[in-house]
Amino acid sequence: EETNLMFAHLTGSNFAHSFLTSANLFNAVLSEANFSFSDLSYADLSFTNVYGANLFSANLTDANLTGMENWGKAFWMGATYNQNTIFPAGMESELDYFGMIFVPAPSALALLSIAAFTTRRRRS
Repeated sequence: EETNLMFAHLTGSNFAHSFLTSANLFNAVLSEANFSFSDLSYADLSFTNVYGANLFSANLTDANLTGMENWGKAFWMGATYNQNTIFPAGMESELDYFGMIFVPAPSALALLSIAAFTTRRRRS
């Protein structure tokens, strides 16, 4: 079930280690909030204010960050993203500077290799 926190004022809240997959945080105030080690995959973080927020090692794969405010004043070290993560204007060129980590989608060859290895182990 989707967590709905649209327009919520969550300044200083502690969401460390939270499971917020597909959460709707549209236009929420997340200033000084702690999202370290949280799973925000598929979350809608569009038009949020993240001034001073801690997103250390947060999972942002497939998340929508469109229109996010004060992203340059948040802590992003170790946060993961993929090719489907949508960034606010100007942020994409800063990802390395912030220490964010790109997580590529597994290739078809890698998935086949894992399947073959698993099948071989079961037969042993």
